[in-house]
Amino acid sequence: MITLHTAVCVTVADEANHLAMVMGRGPADALTWLNPLHQDAEGNLFIRRNLWVPDGWTDAVLAGPERPAWDVEPYIINMAAVGRTLERIVLWTPDMEMLMPAAQVGKVVSVQGVATDFGLTLVPQVGEI
Repeated sequence: MITLHTAVCVTVADEANHLAMVMGRGPADALTWLNPLHQDAEGNLFIRRNLWVPDGWTDAVLAGPERPAWDVEPYIINMAAVGRTLERIVLWTPDMEMLMPAAQVGKVVSVQGVATDFGLTLVPQVGEI
């Protein structure tokens, strides 16, 4: 198992949930990218999750996953949304020589095996402002 620390911009969260259903276990995975509790310095909202996935999972995602057998007509999963989400993924692994990425507007940023805050802070809750 590997850990993926992931930040999804709210502007692409709905479409990212379609990929979550394809790579997850079923329709309940459509709820993966909800409740933005983090923001960047400009106030853009993000959802952060730590995902524990099997070895080889990221290769399977980047290879272009197929519609799962459980998704029959009328389809729940929008495979075009899955494709657009794949194009938005920024994946960093410890063997890369580039700097670890921060959260990015319009992107799904995943960091493998290294905890990060993605340059985000918690959104102030009512009464904290």
